[in-house]
Amino acid sequence: MKTFRPIAIATAFALATLATTALAQDRRPTPNPQLKAAFQELRTSMRTWRTTAVIPHLREWKAQYDASLSPADLSALNALRARAATLRQERRDIVQRIEQARRNGNIEEARTLRASLHDQWEKRVAIVKELRPIAERSRAKLEEIGSTAKPQLAAWRSAARQIVSTWFDKNRELLADNPFPHHAGRMARSFWPEGHGAFGKRRAAVRFMLWDGGDIDEMEPHNGTGQEGGVESPRLN
Repeated sequence: MKTFRPIAIATAFALATLATTALAQDRRPTPNPQLKAAFQELRTSMRTWRTTAVIPHLREWKAQYDASLSPADLSALNALRARAATLRQERRDIVQRIEQARRNGNIEEARTLRASLHDQWEKRVAIVKELRPIAERSRAKLEEIGSTAKPQLAAWRSAARQIVSTWFDKNRELLADNPFPHHAGRMARSFWPEGHGAFGKRRAAVRFMLWDGGDIDEMEPHNGTGQEGGVESPRLN
């Protein structure tokens, strides 16, 4: 059986996620207040674009997908979504405690907390394994939604690139006088052609299935364990 890859919908979801979280991934302080303000301006622009241009489509596709599931599968999927949301919040809390421990110079506590993220990773792997049979049974609908989403991608990617390009042009002088923040590079690379985003397509497909329709900002970026958002890529084969 071939590997499950709803490429278009996965890429759309990854694009929407990166549009608002890429600038929040690097928690190191930006030394120049003007540069920090400039990045906040870019993040606001991307958030506004995401909210008006992308999220409505994603919610429509989610509604279509949910409506296609059997009552049993939808109930099971909603339970998995709730578990994933709980794990995301727990991860946020652990990461905050790690950062606090590092600021306080308590390296041992930070290491212990970081090790606890592995337990979370195992729980997330379990969620993905339970997700697999639902994805297989709904493969046709996910592929259908992917085909519907595909024409939107070029326009969205072009619009996102334009927002970033306009921002770079506006802040060219400021950027020339300051070290180039590597998280900005991740944002720029996130709008390259399919296959070069920070999130793998299968991982993004899992995110779409586990998404509860809330703010995309809830979908966490890289957590330091080697798994973006703490959710392993499913191999549905």
